Amino acid sequence: MTSGSLPGAATCEALAAKLLCVRCQRWFRTSALSLSLALLTVGCHEYRDDRPIASVAVDGQRLLVPAGCYPSSDARAKESEQSMELRLSTSGASMGDCLHCEEVTLDEPLGDRPMVDRATGDEIPNGGPCEGVIQENGGPVQAP
Repeated sequence: MTSGSLPGAATCEALAAKLLCVRCQRWFRTSALSLSLALLTVGCHEYRDDRPIASVAVDGQRLLVPAGCYPSSDARAKESEQSMELRLSTSGASMGDCLHCEEVTLDEPLGDRPMVDRATGDEIPNGGPCEGVIQENGGPVQAP
């Protein structure tokens, strides 16, 4: 006797096929949603560029790095006993010609250590456009 000859066998087979389809549809929807969220997250990730640093104003343990005029900028230092490596990263398009100085506070005064630009590997000279800027509130420095 074959399964087709049993009463209701066709209905059982059709129901099994439909349940399998529903499971496949749920899996597909869940997978598609996960993939969409992953792509959206990657697409929304903020891209940051490392920028060359032309000069840095030094005041003991405080460094002022000219960051240009970008919507977002960040300066960081990696210190060693022999040198100090600086990194300036920005995101977004430049908004023109303006002066914005990022402040970095060192663990120890700079002293005789050379400042090295992480983006270029070049030594960074002391001075530049942020030299006369005074910071009173602890945040990023805006030139007058």
